[in-house]
Amino acid sequence: MRFAKRLCLASAVVTGLSGGAHAYIYNIISQMWHSTGNAVGSGLWEVNNTGTQNPYVSFGPYDKSVPAGENLVVFKTHAIPAPGAVLSYYADVSDNNHGGPIGGNYFSSSVDRFRTTGNLVNMSANGNWEFRTRHYGGGRLQQTHVMLLTASQNRDRTIWPTTDQYYFHQEGYQVNSPIPGAYAWQTNPVSVCNCAGRFMTFGPYISLGKGTGGYVADFRLAVDAVTPATDKVATIDVVYSKDDGTTVSVASKDLFRGDFNGNNWMTDFPVEFDNSLSTTHNWQFRVRIGDAGALLQERTLIYKVF
Repeated sequence: MRFAKRLCLASAVVTGLSGGAHAYIYNIISQMWHSTGNAVGSGLWEVNNTGTQNPYVSFGPYDKSVPAGENLVVFKTHAIPAPGAVLSYYADVSDNNHGGPIGGNYFSSSVDRFRTTGNLVNMSANGNWEFRTRHYGGGRLQQTHVMLLTASQNRDRTIWPTTDQYYFHQEGYQVNSPIPGAYAWQTNPVSVCNCAGRFMTFGPYISLGKGTGGYVADFRLAVDAVTPATDKVATIDVVYSKDDGTTVSVASKDLFRGDFNGNNWMTDFPVEFDNSLSTTHNWQFRVRIGDAGALLQERTLIYKVF
């Protein structure tokens, strides 16, 4: 089993960063550009069955105010394939002041599928940033919004999946990370370990440092193969524990082979959740092994959405 190593990967409406706001949320209709398609209501853009044109569902907003750092771009899409077809699309990040595209994520689907995906990118200072989604045909692709979460203003913490951070593992072993000098956590194929349903990582039972409100947990994972697309390879979830020991789930997502980047790079899976009480503690960000495949977890990044 081989996992491709890549450090800077490219691939929530735009209000910009002003008045103390810390998250850039770009409006898909009024603040992004489009090659084709049409608005559906006030917050959704749709491109239908494009054939070989490969148009941009959205691009822009040519933002020059983004602070430098390892920032996360979040794309929300809904793939609706035509009967018997496979819908494919590509999401990337481009700096038009410093050489253009920086990586990208390629996805395909033969089933109706909502996706929230992310591109973690090392962004340079004084950039001119464009976040792009291109449709390669096969049905309808809808996009609701693009959100940018910055390392300097939004990140609450980074959790490394080795024993110094995630204190508990039911399965897997430590390996060298795609990040030089760091370690990742890896599982054997389910067919070998007979470990379906067990936790690859759970914990680390922490408090969140930025108070109440909305958060995003970005799980960075790789899988050994992206086909068959319908194989369930993991469930990621966010839970916390009450004082009486009761576990409360606030977000959960099943991951299938087809949800992973078709270029076989690390894939970002942002999960939105709410921390309603500042006293809430014992947060866990867990990866449960599915029914197929082998996984590698690079780390989990926690962001506050101001």
